[in-house]
Amino acid sequence: MSGDEIGSVNAALLQMAAKIGGLESTVSTLLQTWQRMEEKASEGRKDLHQKVDALRAEMTAMGAQVATATKDIADMKPTVRTHTTEAA
Repeated sequence: MSGDEIGSVNAALLQMAAKIGGLESTVSTLLQTWQRMEEKASEGRKDLHQKVDALRAEMTAMGAQVATATKDIADMKPTVRTHTTEAA
């Protein structure tokens, strides 16, 4: 190989090395971005599960309160009926 051919091959190799370095940098940046997005998504899912669990607990408590109120109203019905009948 002549000196010009070696120089041309070396230049091509340098260009390839630069492009490979750029690709490595791009892949590294994409990987970091993906990891940050995954961490944020995990936090978001965790927050959502906590909110759903809190809502479920509130609904359970409200269900118990409604059941108690329904029972109390049912227990009071005869007394209210008696009072209404006597007042009339």
